[in-house]
Amino acid sequence: MSERPFYNRGMSRKVVLGFGISLDGYIARRNGNLDFLVIDKEGESVMADFLSKIDTTIMGRKTAAGWVKMRESGEIPETPGMANYVVSRRWKPGKREGFEVVSGSLTAFVRKLKRRRGKDIYLGGGGE
Repeated sequence: MSERPFYNRGMSRKVVLGFGISLDGYIARRNGNLDFLVIDKEGESVMADFLSKIDTTIMGRKTAAGWVKMRESGEIPETPGMANYVVSRRWKPGKREGFEVVSGSLTAFVRKLKRRRGKDIYLGGGGE
């Protein structure tokens, strides 16, 4: 059995949806802390494998702020060569902390990205 090709040739890129949410509709503690989310060696391996299959991330403003903190602390690796987008009504469009902020229709933006050649796209967020 062969591995999936590095790039999706002739087919639309997949969008992998990942949301962190608990049964009560949130992911963080009341104070916003995520200290209960501990990533062990196995989790790091799973994350590295996942990141090797995507080349684009799309997330909301609050998730992006958390991503920056986790990247700075070393909880998640730097992702050189990855296109990272934030969809936000509050932040102005443009470059910001390793992301490109975009506004407007998420559906239209995802459709545009899917037409481009590349690996899969990760669309993620939190509990709001």
